[in-house]
Amino acid sequence: MRQQNRIVIDIVLVALFTSITFVATSIQVPMPALIGKPFVHLGNSAVLLSVLLLGYKRGALAGGFGLALFDVMHGYAMEAPYYFVECFIVGGVAAYVFSLVNYKQHGTNLKLILVILSSLFPTIINCITTLVVVFVIYRVLAEQFKRLFVRNNFS
Repeated sequence: MRQQNRIVIDIVLVALFTSITFVATSIQVPMPALIGKPFVHLGNSAVLLSVLLLGYKRGALAGGFGLALFDVMHGYAMEAPYYFVECFIVGGVAAYVFSLVNYKQHGTNLKLILVILSSLFPTIINCITTLVVVFVIYRVLAEQFKRLFVRNNFS
């Protein structure tokens, strides 16, 4: 009976942190842009908190579900698998950094600064991935657009 209670508690905590991640991602600050509607959200912070509070596997699962659910419900379904996988990568890095600095609840300021700097990792991953994807896809699409628009006299 005790094992069943633990399983139920784990499921409830994963569901709770999934909803917290979803709500945190819904809190958006719009960014000015010429194309699209970019925004900054608190979803990655909720993912890191869930990993640190629930442990790597359950926390990354909860964060991944929360971000993927947000993406699917807000028209970003193509990006949902990427962010789901990203939660496991970023969560793993955060958990590793916490274990390296042996951070406890009453850690020193230097350790806290190292942990905060490690949270920049998702931003770096997003920037590099975006650049690689854009450069690779741009070359292919630029030729196709040029042929399409020049051949059909749309220019």
